[in-house]
Amino acid sequence: MQVRRDESTHNSAALDPGSLLHSIGAPDLPLARALMCERLRRHRINEDVICAFALVPRHAFAPLHRWRVAYLDLSLWAGGAWLIAPSTVARMVTAINREPGQRILELGTGTGFQTALLAALHTHVASVDVSPGCVYLAAERLKRLGASHVTTAVASRLLSGVTDSFDVVLSNVATACPVKLFGNHVRAGGVLVAPTIMADSSQRLIKYAKASNEISDAVDLGPCCMPQAGDWL
Repeated sequence: MQVRRDESTHNSAALDPGSLLHSIGAPDLPLARALMCERLRRHRINEDVICAFALVPRHAFAPLHRWRVAYLDLSLWAGGAWLIAPSTVARMVTAINREPGQRILELGTGTGFQTALLAALHTHVASVDVSPGCVYLAAERLKRLGASHVTTAVASRLLSGVTDSFDVVLSNVATACPVKLFGNHVRAGGVLVAPTIMADSSQRLIKYAKASNEISDAVDLGPCCMPQAGDWL
């Protein structure tokens, strides 16, 4: 499995959005970012997660021609990956009961925006994706932000080469059976947060808790619309 490591020694509390915006020639959009954060606050998103959203410039992860709508509650196609709607990402990150030093497996790096949010929350993130292009671009953005404790990897399948168990597994792809596919990579006491395809083909974002050696509880976090796994598994 090809691995790209972030060699930055910066602390994730000192993420530098200005450096990232300068590197891609993007303006800052502080008012739009503040309005997005206020909308998330009305969704009862945890304040530390909202602070991470305020710090990480979402428009720097959006396609160049969509900067003006980057802070609306929309999923945007970014040429090879979806930039998932802010409210969905915020629900996923809020659901994981974050603790400093937590080890998180992110399935589907995509643009790297959610990875950057997790880095800003002082977690250790191993992120994998089947697209070399997505992983390369995400790794470059994360490096320019100064994100530490992040490892990105390209895999022929999302779980290729993954042998460890993690405190949290976050899936950014929808499947009908996430527990069967990903549950073995969640340590006892950990959680899996995954978009789950229901019998009527709708999607629900579900938080699965693992006690001892099996999933013991599931909490429905509401509807979502995420890319389906397809041939990635």
